[in-house]
Amino acid sequence: MSVFNRNIGTISLAVVVLAINLTSLPAVAQNWLTPGPFGRPVLVKGEMSDDWEIPIKLYEDADAEIYTSDITSELWKLNSAPSFFTRGTYLLTLYFHFKSSHWCLNEMFPNASKNDPKRLEFCEWYTYRVEKMVVDTRSDSISGILRVYLGRGTQVADDSVDQRKFESPIAKLDRRTQVAVRKAEGIVAHEMTEQYRQYR
Repeated sequence: MSVFNRNIGTISLAVVVLAINLTSLPAVAQNWLTPGPFGRPVLVKGEMSDDWEIPIKLYEDADAEIYTSDITSELWKLNSAPSFFTRGTYLLTLYFHFKSSHWCLNEMFPNASKNDPKRLEFCEWYTYRVEKMVVDTRSDSISGILRVYLGRGTQVADDSVDQRKFESPIAKLDRRTQVAVRKAEGIVAHEMTEQYRQYR
């Protein structure tokens, strides 16, 4: 599970559902992403603007896909270069698409009863997660600043917003997130080195 879900998995399902309900806000799914065929995100909101962008796929397996916004765009690089070269940090948003309920059922609530109706209902609904984080290349860690749950449907879905802050070494993230962050790191390093040497 992700660094955000690592803490959730140790508490009861009832507490998790209660926390989600307390922070639930009505929203349109397209505020974050636009699903396409098979539910895959075909457009996501840009990191540095409110414009729609074609996402970059960072990871995929049988149960999940992870995307990010266009971290190769001139606008993203222009806004990210100063902090990248002076502090070694940059803002990264990951868009998780869960193709089945397998991940949720087996990893998000590992200690819950397999037949718990609340667990089954939530995992059937849960289709996307958006995670905003600051990646620190010098300490090889991330600081999570926002997590948003999105449900099924291409038009309207309830979402839940969690703004609790989390920090973790990248090496201790779950396998999926770790692979995605590492791939993003490689893309960012290449783009910055090629076009923004003046910030060094």
